[in-house]
Amino acid sequence: MHISCPHCLAKHEVEAACGKTSLLCSRCGIKFPIPDQISKPDEQETSPIDTYGPAVPEDIDMSGQADSHLPEDETATAAKSADISSPRRKKVRIWPWLMIMLTLIFSAGFWLQKDAWLDNRWFRSTAINLGYPLPLRDKDWRVLPDSIQAEWITRDNDSKALLIKGRVKNLLTSALPAPTIEVTFFSDINPDQQLGSQRLVITLQPGKQSLLRVPYTPPEPDKIPVTPEGEREFVFLIESPPENTGDFILTARVQ
Repeated sequence: MHISCPHCLAKHEVEAACGKTSLLCSRCGIKFPIPDQISKPDEQETSPIDTYGPAVPEDIDMSGQADSHLPEDETATAAKSADISSPRRKKVRIWPWLMIMLTLIFSAGFWLQKDAWLDNRWFRSTAINLGYPLPLRDKDWRVLPDSIQAEWITRDNDSKALLIKGRVKNLLTSALPAPTIEVTFFSDINPDQQLGSQRLVITLQPGKQSLLRVPYTPPEPDKIPVTPEGEREFVFLIESPPENTGDFILTARVQ
């Protein structure tokens, strides 16, 4: 059966003897009573289970009518709320900050252990190979003890001179200029007494006759860089060693 809303005249279909006493208009939202002859069920019929919601007229387009029963101010508020979108979350990029923190930690650690890093041969070799201007150190070289040979020779004028031969090793994996060799003399009478020292430049190999000639003229300095972890032979003729020299030590010194 069709019933018209007394307020907006919208038609609604209602089952006879549905047992309802009022009806909610889905168009205007007004609740109005249902006539008694429709709302009261027949005595011989069993009341059906109410499974119906608010009646919707068949011939009425409900699009855009959902908020028609709301006051104007509430409708405007609802529309405004619908238009407000949730704010976008700002993307946080953690990798740049992580790299900065790692760089600061590494720099602080390097500064605190600077001397230890500079003594590290692998670090020094890598830095020098990359062109970083690290200062050369005496620790980059080692005079090989097993290579040292020393003897007194008699020259053309029957004078005595001390001839020293040996090799020095480059401890880095980088090519380095040849160092100088410091010779420190000790007394024959008192082995702990230091008599003096001389710093000698490694030269090209001298000839045997030039070693016996007086005065001795050493060859040109050896300016060829020593290969990584390579060795360089040296020959020194000391014409006037300190008196009472009994022993000496050799130490590589950077130029």
